Amino acid sequence: LEILEVGCGEGRLIELLAKEYGNSRLTGIDISPRLGRLFRGDVSRVFFRQREIQSFMAEGHSNFDLIVIADVVHHIPLKLRKEFLGYVREIMKPYTFLVVKDWERTSMPIHALAYFADRYITGDRVYYYTANELRNLIKDVFGKNAVRNEARIHPWSNNVAFFVQI
Repeated sequence: LEILEVGCGEGRLIELLAKEYGNSRLTGIDISPRLGRLFRGDVSRVFFRQREIQSFMAEGHSNFDLIVIADVVHHIPLKLRKEFLGYVREIMKPYTFLVVKDWERTSMPIHALAYFADRYITGDRVYYYTANELRNLIKDVFGKNAVRNEARIHPWSNNVAFFVQI
């Protein structure tokens, strides 16, 4: 498999993906200069690129079987989210799977802590969607039948993931 993680950060999730998919090639992209710094795994098949999605797309990358976007959408300015997902759609070949996982906006105390950390520690102007808002955004970009499944990801009930295929 060819796997892409968009917004890979310091590399923790791509490390887990590399362990789970032992024979795969993985690429992580992020705008952060600290990308991949916590990755501890087989560097012969994991590649990190400091790129925005539009630059990555312009380089002609489109051979991925799985694309993962985890805890990224809430960091993207509202007016750019549809465009961001549009770039992801452009690098998807037919039958590529996309997983979009993000925190759902709730009134739970854990959400308040996450917001505080994202807003005041990272300095980002974060905005979390409800599950319906994120689902509708995904359908707007990928098509009304593109969401094949959705799930809550433990340990928090406000971790929502959408499984997309075009």
